Formats: sequence, C-alpha cells, structure tokens
Amino acid sequence: MLAEAIHSFADCGNQVLLLVGMKRSEKEATHKHPMGFGRESYIWSMMVAIILFSVGGLFSIYEGWTRYTNPHEVENAGIALFILLIATSLEYFSLKGALAAMAAEKGERSLWQWFRETHSSELMVVTGEDIAALADWSLHS
Repeated sequence: MLAEAIHSFADCGNQVLLLVGMKRSEKEATHKHPMGFGRESYIWSMMVAIILFSVGGLFSIYEGWTRYTNPHEVENAGIALFILLIATSLEYFSLKGALAAMAAEKGERSLWQWFRETHSSELMVVTGEDIAALADWSLHS
C-alpha cells in the first residue's frame, strides 16, 4: 500500500512538472531567447522520466529487499484490494484521456509509430507511464 501511495503521489507531482513545462514552452520569444521556449517542454519531460525511473526504481529495490529479508502476512487484504482497484481505475481513466488527446495527433499511424515520431513529449510521458502502470498491475495480479 505504501508503494501505491508513493506511486500516486509521484504521478501527481509528475503531472505538475509536465504542466509547468507546457506553460513555459508557450512563452513568447525574447531578446535573450530569440528562438523562443518551445523546446523547454522536452527538458521538463526528461526530468519527469528521470524521476520516474530513478526514484521509482530505487524505492522498488528497497521495498523488494525489505520484503525479502523480513516477510510478513498481508494485513487488511480487503482494504488493500479496494484501494488498488480505485488506483487502477484512476490509472485507466488517465490512460483513456491521454489516448483521446493523442487520437487527433496520431492520425493513421500506429501507436508505436506515433511514439517514435511525436513531438508531444508530455503526452508521450503520460501515455507511456499509464500503459506501464496498468501492465505492471496486470502482471502482479
């Protein structure tokens, strides 16, 4: 449950960082930045990806080692399953929204082709993270 709580908290933080990147990339060009700020969203998306993989990976390793060395019975399994069901539902709705936002941009291309060619890094991060989270949940249930 702690891992799911941290995952949900990290998702919220990542969405805030992506929103900041999107807003900053819309700024008009200045004398100091004559090419504008359009590519700034890539930097923020990269920071989100680094946070997802480094912090998430380190926490997973820590939790795995802790559970391996100190195993114990699951407490309140009904509540835990209910919370995981809610988290999975919210992840599904997030993915559904991301896929709807992606549909117009994607056009006739396959999902894989869109991932390779897109310039919408923030949409790619959200879609990829949602797919990975749902795939991880389905593999562990």
